Amino acid sequence: IVKTGLGSAEAVTAGGLLIYPVINQVQFLSLAWQQFEIECGKVSPLSFACGNTTTCKVTVWISLDTTASAILEAAQSFGDRNNDPNFLSQLYQDSLHQVVRRYAATAELEELQTSLPEIPSALMLALEQELEGFHQLHRVGLMFSTDS
Repeated sequence: IVKTGLGSAEAVTAGGLLIYPVINQVQFLSLAWQQFEIECGKVSPLSFACGNTTTCKVTVWISLDTTASAILEAAQSFGDRNNDPNFLSQLYQDSLHQVVRRYAATAELEELQTSLPEIPSALMLALEQELEGFHQLHRVGLMFSTDS
């Protein structure tokens, strides 16, 4: 819950708030994990440094960071749109897609295949850095088939 209006803005994830209906406004932001997919299909396959290509689907699970400052920042930036998985998908789809492509361009496909089911730390770090400061990455899944 985020309270705004008279006085300073306040975020609470447990407990409650005293709200004066005429003076304060309330926003409810979801802390649930939200999932979306990044696809590199046959039209535009993923290209690796070794020259191999592959089609793949990367599934990303993110949520709002649970710190009060992150919740307030998300409320100010996105408002109730933060609860809409379509909005987050639109917000991050292109940039995370580019992160996956940049990672592949410098990686070897065989290295990626041998590291599975673990996602390489370089890819995880790049994905985390691409998210706004108030969202956090929880999990990444990767499915691919080689078309070399």
